Amino acid sequence: MLKYRAIVFSACITILAASAREDGDRYQYQSTHQIIFQPTPQDDPISRLSSLKDLVELKHPATVPVSNQDLLLFDKHIKAYPEKRLIRWSDGHQEWMTEGEKSLLILKENGRKFVDVTDWEKDEPEKQELISGFDQESSRILTLDRISNRQSTFPSEIQFGLKKLKDDYFGLIQTSRMKSRLLEFSHFRTRYYRSSTGQKSQRWLLDLIQSLVSKSSSNVTVSEFKHEWGQNSIIARFQPHPNSNETDLIKTQTFVIGAHLDSTNLLPILSAPGADDDGSGTTSILEAFDVLLQQNWGPKPNQGAVEFMWYSAEEGGLLGSQQVARAYRDAGRTVTGMVQFDMTAYVKAGTTPTIGLITDFVDPSLTQYLRLLIDEYLSVGWTNTRCGYACSDHASWIKVNVPSAFAIESTFQDSNHKIHTTSDTIDVLGFSFDHMAEFSKLIIGLIIELKGL
Repeated sequence: MLKYRAIVFSACITILAASAREDGDRYQYQSTHQIIFQPTPQDDPISRLSSLKDLVELKHPATVPVSNQDLLLFDKHIKAYPEKRLIRWSDGHQEWMTEGEKSLLILKENGRKFVDVTDWEKDEPEKQELISGFDQESSRILTLDRISNRQSTFPSEIQFGLKKLKDDYFGLIQTSRMKSRLLEFSHFRTRYYRSSTGQKSQRWLLDLIQSLVSKSSSNVTVSEFKHEWGQNSIIARFQPHPNSNETDLIKTQTFVIGAHLDSTNLLPILSAPGADDDGSGTTSILEAFDVLLQQNWGPKPNQGAVEFMWYSAEEGGLLGSQQVARAYRDAGRTVTGMVQFDMTAYVKAGTTPTIGLITDFVDPSLTQYLRLLIDEYLSVGWTNTRCGYACSDHASWIKVNVPSAFAIESTFQDSNHKIHTTSDTIDVLGFSFDHMAEFSKLIIGLIIELKGL
C-alpha cells in the first residue's frame, strides 16, 4: 500500500499558459491541467508516477525527458524521507506533509513560494502569527511593528564615491575568473541539498573560499554552519580586529551579504546545473569577497564586521538561512542588515540591463540605500519590482527582526524562466557575466560605504 499522501490524492496542478506578469502572486494562471496520482493494484511506481513525465515535459518541453529510471529514483526518494514538515504559502495557508512529499512542490506549485516553518513551529508555536504577518502595500513588516517597533535607518549620502573605488577595487573584478568559477560550480549534476553532489559542491566552494583567504592578510575567519541534511552553509567573516572573542561576536554590529549555494530541478532527482539560480549570485558575492581580500581590506575601527554567507537548502523552503538567522538571534548577535543576491546574470533580449530591487517584504530604508549606491557606483540603473512571499533568504532575517533587502537580475517578470530545469546554464541567451559584475560592484560599494575604506 502506498505510504505517502502526495501520490495518493488527486492534485489539481495549474500550468502557466501565458507569460508571467509582475504581481503579488507572482504569476497569472490562465489554464489548468488535471494530474491524478493514483496507485495501481500492484503499486507499480512507473505506472503510478508516469503522469509526472507528462507534467515536466508540458512545463518545460526543452528539458531532458524523464526516464523510467528517474521515476524509480523519485519513488525511492519520496519513501526515504517520511519526516513530517510544516509548509506555509503566501496566502497564509499551511499544511503538514512529509519531507519526501515536499519535493513535489517545485513542480506542483508553479512558482508559488513556500517556507518550511517546521522548526519555528517547534520552538515558538505562539509566535507563528507574528512571524507570518506582512503589510504588502507599505512594505512594512508586521513582525517588526508588533515585536519591537524597530525603525531602521541607513545613510542618505555617499561617503567615498566612484573615483575612489573605480581603479583599486572595481578594476580588480574579472569576468573571466567569474566565468571559470561558475562553470565548475554548475558542472555538478545537481546541488540539491540532500544529494551527494550537493555536499560535494558545497565542499568545493568552501575549499575555494579558504584558499582565497589564505592568500590575503585580511582578518577573515571561515566556518561551516552545520545542517542535519549534510550540505552546510558557509560563513566568511571580516573581523574588525584580530583578537575578537565570543563576547566581541555578540557585541559587534555585523552586516550580512548572502546568496544560496544549492540548486534544484522540477524534481530533485533530475539534473540541476543552477547556473543562474543561484550560481550567479554565489559567484557575484564571491568575486566581491575576492576583491576585498586582494586589497587586504578590513572594517575600520568601531565600524563592526561583515559576513558573507552562502546558504544551503534555500530551495527546500529557506531551511539553511532560517537556521542561521535563528541561531544568531538566540546567541544575541547584533545584525544590522542583510542583502540577498539571488539570480544576477540574466538580461532578457530587448530589455535594458537593470538591477531589480524587490519592494515587497523588505526593509524600505535599506532598499532606498541600495538605490543610492547603484546611482553612484554602477553603470546600470535600478528598477523596482516585486517577488512575493518568502522568495529568497532575506525573508529568514526579516523573521528575526533584521532589516533586509533583495537585489535580482531584472524585474521579476523579465527574470530567467529557465531556472529549475536542466537548461539553467551559462549558455542561455542573455546570460551576462558583465551583468553579474555589476552586482559585485554594488556589494563592494555597499560594504566600503558602511564599514570604511
